[in-house]
Amino acid sequence: MSVRKGWEASIELSGDLTDEEMEGSPSAAGQTVFYTRSFPVVDPTTRLVTDDETKVTVKVDGVTEPAANYTLTGSLGKIEFGAAPGAGKIITITYSYQTIVGRAQGVSIDYANNVEALYELAGYPGSGGRGPAAIKEGNIEMTGTVEKAYVDRDLIGKAVGRLKEGSGMAGYKGLPEFTMYVYPEGKTSGLRRAVLAGVKFDTYTFDISQDAWLMEDTKFAFKTITLGTVP
Repeated sequence: MSVRKGWEASIELSGDLTDEEMEGSPSAAGQTVFYTRSFPVVDPTTRLVTDDETKVTVKVDGVTEPAANYTLTGSLGKIEFGAAPGAGKIITITYSYQTIVGRAQGVSIDYANNVEALYELAGYPGSGGRGPAAIKEGNIEMTGTVEKAYVDRDLIGKAVGRLKEGSGMAGYKGLPEFTMYVYPEGKTSGLRRAVLAGVKFDTYTFDISQDAWLMEDTKFAFKTITLGTVP
């Protein structure tokens, strides 16, 4: 998806994450501070940043912690316990997240049918020469890359995030899933917009080159894309 020259393009991510293991988990002895892997934390209805502890659910080894036992700083994705949970505890959180992740240099989106050609031996009767005897369609694969020129801990959190499940939250449930909004010309009513649903992030690259910008790249896969305009 082409963007205008400069830094008008913006990328916004939104997600509702269930039982995500927090940064800092498993806990160390005396540890009270933990962080969500995506931030800021928002109210699930208004999508505005919130410090309301009742808008999130925090679990220690799978047991829900009373909201009165911790403080939420939504802008930082920070949970601070009044008393340390104890060493070796799995700390998970259910929360909502939405923010502009950056002013993008570019966003590339690739669509592949994974078409495979089946060939017969050359000269075999009925083969018709070197052309494929059959073409078979594989799974559709939709992937993309985000490039941006500043770094924070939020974008890398998409690639390293993990959802937990099971007794004591010891099981791995998979990577978190997001919705991505791409505004190639800026977030102004009537301009182009793409909405990518079912986004999961794959690789993460952090590049520090001599005499150059700090660059951060992430690759992702997604399920659906809808093209339209900004409401």
